[in-house]
Amino acid sequence: MGMVIVVGAVVSGVFEVLVDGGTVNNVGVSFIRLDFGGAAVLYSWGAGLFLIGGWGLLLTLFVVLELVRGLSRGAIRAV
Repeated sequence: MGMVIVVGAVVSGVFEVLVDGGTVNNVGVSFIRLDFGGAAVLYSWGAGLFLIGGWGLLLTLFVVLELVRGLSRGAIRAV
């Protein structure tokens, strides 16, 4: 299933934005450097990934806090 999604994205041209050669430092007079373009793509396309990562970290925090909550009530007890 993942391969179908990747092939569909390549065929439809989704990755052309990520691999565009027009904003490279040495091509003509360009005001956008390659690293700034990468940061812009990260912020515009990577918002969902940041959201999923943030929820995962929040869930991890709650799990760790629950495990070490107390000696008598937590999941990790004093040995």
